[in-house]
Amino acid sequence: MDTSSLMWGLIFGSIGLGFFVYGKKQKAAIPLFSGIGLMVMPYFISNI
Repeated sequence: MDTSSLMWGLIFGSIGLGFFVYGKKQKAAIPLFSGIGLMVMPYFISNI
């Protein structure tokens, strides 16, 4: 794991967390699931 993949994972994870919290508070499905997708994406894609 190099520094760039760690930083991109942190960026996508924090944006995903924001979408997830927003979707949960507003009870909106699209931001909720896109937030989950953004948080999980760095685990499945090894080279962003």
